[in-house]
Amino acid sequence: MTQPDSRWHLLAYDIRDARRAQRLRYRLRKCAAYLQESVALARLDDDALAQLIESLAPLLRPGDDLRAYAVRLDEVWLAGPNPLPGMRMGQPPTRQQPPSSQSQEVAP
Repeated sequence: MTQPDSRWHLLAYDIRDARRAQRLRYRLRKCAAYLQESVALARLDDDALAQLIESLAPLLRPGDDLRAYAVRLDEVWLAGPNPLPGMRMGQPPTRQQPPSSQSQEVAP
């Protein structure tokens, strides 16, 4: 069960050793939904996030990378299957229309 003060976090990692990456992936699957091979989304409070990072730290070596970013789901949009069925994500960003190409006369 999630705590009232929990937030969504985007977790991304780059582990150079395939075996350690597989172990990290296995541990992360217990609390997160994978968006891509090394990117997951989890709802955690600050203590749970700290505990998760602490539990994953022994798998990291110099040159490896593990990052956690707090995100708002209404600012996340997907172009593909939703890994969190029933959760509504934000709308895709819209392109700004360039200014009208109507010619405007400039006074000399």
